Amino acid sequence: MEAIGVEDDSKILDGQLISSTAQNGYEAWRGRLRGQGSWRSVEEDLAPIFNITFYSTRNITYIATQGSPTEDCWATEFRIHYKIQGWPLKEYPEVCIMVTYDVCHVTVYS
Repeated sequence: MEAIGVEDDSKILDGQLISSTAQNGYEAWRGRLRGQGSWRSVEEDLAPIFNITFYSTRNITYIATQGSPTEDCWATEFRIHYKIQGWPLKEYPEVCIMVTYDVCHVTVYS
């Protein structure tokens, strides 16, 4: 199994990582796996979204997440949504991951 490459900015470009909001210095493109930074929504964003745009069909079989490399802050809940061009957004039905500890206000829907 080969990784899609979210950590590699030559495979997934910065412009393919977008979010509904971001605090200064915590933009979506900083949310790469094993990166030097992290993405963080603004506190007023009650339903923050982190989105990765793929330009071709991908078979996603594994999702890895991590918190900030410098602060005790990470997502405590997220849902997976997907969309095929020309079709409506759909929630992946078997996935609603809730982490039982409360560390940060962030809830991620992607």
